[in-house]
Amino acid sequence: MKTSFRDPISVDIKRGGLVESRHQISAVLMHPDGTIGECWGDPKMLVFPRSAVKPLQAMALVSSGAVEKFNLSSQEIALACASHGGERMHVEGVRNWLSKVGLQTTDLECGSHWPSHQESAQRMIADGVFHQAEHNNCSGKHAGFLTLALQLGHPHRNYIQSDHPVQLRVKEVLEKSCDVELTKNEPAIDGCSVPTWAMPLENIAIGIVRWGTGSKLDPEFCEASEIISKAMVLHPHLVAGQGRCCTRVLSHFKGKVLVKTGAEGVYCAAFPELGLGMALKCHDGQKRASEAGLVALIQKLDLVDDQQAEILSPSKIKNHNQISVGEIKVRIP
Repeated sequence: MKTSFRDPISVDIKRGGLVESRHQISAVLMHPDGTIGECWGDPKMLVFPRSAVKPLQAMALVSSGAVEKFNLSSQEIALACASHGGERMHVEGVRNWLSKVGLQTTDLECGSHWPSHQESAQRMIADGVFHQAEHNNCSGKHAGFLTLALQLGHPHRNYIQSDHPVQLRVKEVLEKSCDVELTKNEPAIDGCSVPTWAMPLENIAIGIVRWGTGSKLDPEFCEASEIISKAMVLHPHLVAGQGRCCTRVLSHFKGKVLVKTGAEGVYCAAFPELGLGMALKCHDGQKRASEAGLVALIQKLDLVDDQQAEILSPSKIKNHNQISVGEIKVRIP
């Protein structure tokens, strides 16, 4: 694939034949050796990957020996990578995991919020149940951090601090996987209170393609990367949940495309059979636009047809009466 740099991708939200909103996306397709396949926008754009790098963060846990010591299941590994909707299966999975390793949900330091899965939130309200830390969309990742602290033999309190051995190990994994030095800048704080490091979009894509293919990955992470990929493919509903784009894509491709979203319009994907990885950022953080851009790029790689693409990311906009009132159009230069 010839390297080319183009203008950003545009996502137009149309209503009544007029463009009501327009979003721009920078995206890069990357080979494991760090060469760019194709690029739209600025590949060196500094981006907080947020939850999109959870599979990379999970390599710190899986490569530590904790899977064997605590007999972690593929479901629990999938939850470690999840930005889940707080459905019953997610919440119970986290509770059971923590009980297995001798901890409680009160040990989670991610904060709490209502489930993003509307039906689950409504059921809790009807039952008079208030949200707890296990309902946080990142509670699976935090269960992984707690388990890693136990495995490393360090106190688990304050595991969210940037100088805690857990976060230092996670930073090391990100640096090795993404070919980037993160010590030059202070980390920002993610929504779940752990450090989040800004890095060039192209370096995020390097980490994702190496995780998804195992090629050029540090040997100590190769087995972990395969275990994580398989867990996400086996349990796509644990990675996100009902009605979520990540779950739709993982379910449809069954390992041919591995995806993970992050907050503020970030999406990452690995294409193991093509030997490619991708990272994209919607400049204004719009989730709807980033999902449309993701599926459009998957279609550009000839992995889906128009009908399949519509299922993965619907282009029709409907109002509350289910009347079609507009559409989402992606323009890839």
